Amino acid sequence: MSSDSLSEGKSLHLLYGVLFTIIALAALVALIRMQSRADTVSQTVATGNATPAIDLITISAGSYGTAATALTLTESTTTTAYIWGNASDSNGCEQIDAAADYAIKFYRTNVTGGSACTADDNDCYSIATLNITVDQCTVGGSDLISRYQGTVALNYFADPTDTGAVQAATSWTASVTANDGTATSAAGTATTEINTLLSLDVTGTVNYGTVALSGTSANQTVSVTNTGNAGIDATISGTTGSFTCTVGNFTLGSAEWSLSPVFTYGTGTDITTISAALHSAVGALVVQRTAGVSSSNFYTAVQLPATGISGTCTNTLTVAATAAN
Repeated sequence: MSSDSLSEGKSLHLLYGVLFTIIALAALVALIRMQSRADTVSQTVATGNATPAIDLITISAGSYGTAATALTLTESTTTTAYIWGNASDSNGCEQIDAAADYAIKFYRTNVTGGSACTADDNDCYSIATLNITVDQCTVGGSDLISRYQGTVALNYFADPTDTGAVQAATSWTASVTANDGTATSAAGTATTEINTLLSLDVTGTVNYGTVALSGTSANQTVSVTNTGNAGIDATISGTTGSFTCTVGNFTLGSAEWSLSPVFTYGTGTDITTISAALHSAVGALVVQRTAGVSSSNFYTAVQLPATGISGTCTNTLTVAATAAN
């Protein structure tokens, strides 16, 4: 092979090498350009709000207690009732995990306005936020359920709805709604009864003063206050068969009662150990309390025997509440 042929072969190899290099560089540049065209795109979606729901509502006589078919009130004071249950929100329970997220009402079912009734100790109670607690919510989205409880102090004269009561045809309803800041749940409701409470309080002491032998006392007033939740009559009796004196005794029947403040001794009804009915001919002796204390009076007088006693004479009256006729 001539030197010219060797030289020509080397030149071709060199040319091919240069061409391959150029092609490789071009491919690399193209690849780089293709890679430089890639970028990131952020994705955003707004979560729709789910309306919360009241899943459980219970009326009980104790904290988180079993459902009460009826509540029994307490004479002259308040009785705590508990309204509790579960609420849920598909956006997570933290949407409804504050006391302010709940509205709780307790009302006589047929009261004017229903759950929108005006607060009244006889028939409509609104539970304040400070009397509501919420717990059992684990934040983070996976827990959907919160537990709530509201306490309500029922006054002793809240309307009874049990058998025989004026409002026996109705009941009491607890209504609960939850609000997640955007939407309010449908109301959850539960019902119960309130039992009739017949009770009274009377004047602690009747003092006839000093009465001469064979004499008759002035009429004394005995005040009867209704400390329950229904109109009442009463019965009256003495605890023994006689007044016991420092010296001697005399018959209990020497004392009389009447509903008239100006009755004359001898026209009243003798007080005995047998309970006598004390009732008004025009309705209950003492009506149910609504606005202010409800009370009424009856009157007593005593006549002393001519002989055989001295000092101070005592006896105890028992006055018991009964259902009004």
